[in-house]
Amino acid sequence: MKKNTIHILIAILIISNVILFVKNGNLQRQIENTNAEMNQLSGSIKNDMDTIYSNVDEMLKQKASLIESATTEMGEINVDDVTVPLIFTLTPKEVSESTVVSLDFDGELFPMEKNGTTFLATVNRDIFGDALPKIVIQEEGVKKITQDDRIGIRSIKESVFQHQCQALEANRATVTILLGEKEILLQTPRK
Repeated sequence: MKKNTIHILIAILIISNVILFVKNGNLQRQIENTNAEMNQLSGSIKNDMDTIYSNVDEMLKQKASLIESATTEMGEINVDDVTVPLIFTLTPKEVSESTVVSLDFDGELFPMEKNGTTFLATVNRDIFGDALPKIVIQEEGVKKITQDDRIGIRSIKESVFQHQCQALEANRATVTILLGEKEILLQTPRK
């Protein structure tokens, strides 16, 4: 009888240990799942905060800007002098009868034509350059100078040949384009 009692106690202890090991394993999985969820939530909160900061920053820039709206359109390439006409349209936030707006390209001023509250200018630019004008607003003897990313083109060549440049990036290749009698060589940048 005593021997049976010891065997029963040992069996109960073994079963208890197995149950404890199973419960311990379940608790560890729950802890790991909870940690993974917390990390995911933390990443999500960080992304949401970054988005909020970005939106607030953009709103502050928009509020501080002198320009309400601005666009740039590209005309047809002139193959003779390898230039492209760029049509700049912008609307200052404040416009009066005496408001005059010009675009400053490296010290060369291009006056804009006033049409109501909107100003328009067409400027021919070399396709191998950029178009990053400063905007000069003059009103009653006060001159304000600003820049607006909405009308800037960092690389006219890439904008003109956007499709070819995307193919270059995808294929890591060099493309030669004939423009009239001139050859234009497009290459992927070396990294």
